[in-house]
Amino acid sequence: MRLVRFSRRDKVGWGLGAGEFVVDGRKAAKALDLVRYSEMKDLIEDGDAGLSVIRRIQKTAQDESNFRGGFSYPRESCGLLSPLPNPNKLLCLAGNYRMHIKEAGLRASEQSARMTPQVFMKPPSTTIIGPFDPILIQQDSVAVDWELELAVVVGKPMPVAPAVQWESCGGFSKIVELSS
Repeated sequence: MRLVRFSRRDKVGWGLGAGEFVVDGRKAAKALDLVRYSEMKDLIEDGDAGLSVIRRIQKTAQDESNFRGGFSYPRESCGLLSPLPNPNKLLCLAGNYRMHIKEAGLRASEQSARMTPQVFMKPPSTTIIGPFDPILIQQDSVAVDWELELAVVVGKPMPVAPAVQWESCGGFSKIVELSS
């Protein structure tokens, strides 16, 4: 199941990416008389109730006839957008991958193998773009570095605890993290 945000005919929506189709979550929820969410962020923050809506839409959309029922569109007629354009925070980890430390020309000591990664923030408003949007790099940038990362979407408040709180996890995404 792939949650997507998309644009179509100057309107933005959320839904499910289903192969060659995008299932419009708002229209499907209305057709199925389910709770309606205006934004994907609201859906994720609603936890189990939101997940239940997604599962019901997915199950219904698997019936081929529903693809022609007015709540799905051919994938090529939609533009994919960033999944969550306005998260509250964007937290990143630095120094968590020993080989990348060496690639950056820094010395990876035995101490760095045991090092606690450093947490830093990036501003979501200037950092998050859609999967096919151009990446803008300043002309005076001398060294641009990139890493493919796994993003963990925290769907609801997570208490500080020694173990991962998986029930707070709203999903995962692939991201490219750039630094200059």
